[in-house]
Amino acid sequence: MFYEELKEKRESLGLSLKQISTKTKINLKFLTAFETGEFTNLPKTYIRLFLKTYANELGLDSNKILNQFNEHIEDQDIKSINPKSNYSKSGKDIKLESEKKINFPLFILIIAVSVFIIIILKQISNESPLESSTTPIGGSEDISLSSEDSKITEDIKEQVIDTLTIDESKPMIAELDTTTIPEPIIVQNDLTLLLKTIDSCWVQIILDKTDTSEAIFLPNARKSWKAKEEFNIMIGRPTKVALSLNGNDLGIIASEGKPVRLYITSEGIINRRVY
Repeated sequence: MFYEELKEKRESLGLSLKQISTKTKINLKFLTAFETGEFTNLPKTYIRLFLKTYANELGLDSNKILNQFNEHIEDQDIKSINPKSNYSKSGKDIKLESEKKINFPLFILIIAVSVFIIIILKQISNESPLESSTTPIGGSEDISLSSEDSKITEDIKEQVIDTLTIDESKPMIAELDTTTIPEPIIVQNDLTLLLKTIDSCWVQIILDKTDTSEAIFLPNARKSWKAKEEFNIMIGRPTKVALSLNGNDLGIIASEGKPVRLYITSEGIINRRVY
């Protein structure tokens, strides 16, 4: 098979899968799947691109490899067809469907009880509240203060007035503390790269030459990364994405749909490689 030919060619050249991954930037698990013929879990959008890149790296005829891959996929699709897909329902399936049917008498009973409770609650809420008594405590008799009580009341009033008397010699407003408030230290933000997709697209990104990640983004997706100095990003379909750096649009990434690798710093896109 063609995937066995890939492995034999690599081993004859004395190369490891890790060395191939470093040169081609193809994920190591993808290369392992190529040599074992396990293509079911690979991204279908980019599998032919990766396979072609791998074949060219080994010095093989990439068109021949891709044709053999297409034939292999067609054979796998034919074998995956299940001839027993149109089978009659078993007794167990019929039993499960019967259990899912609604118990209508119980459903009607629940509705009736709910309506009855709602009616009772509305009647309670519509009842008029008890009238509060407006008669003063102790009846309607007038309450008069004796002369001694009046005198005590006047003394209390004078004491309260004396307490509240404003001393004009003392300022009413406290002096403001004129001590200088230190200004907050402003920390400069890192570089922020924002990606927006128009259609599905595979992206691999390396942050500051150390942290590497890759993913397939769906249409209308948004993703941002932060770095201190540099972004190294490879885009499978550059015409289907838009990039902005610290809120500034980086413009047209590529005029063609071929994969492209961009090197981005605080100055913008400083290098561009089309594959």
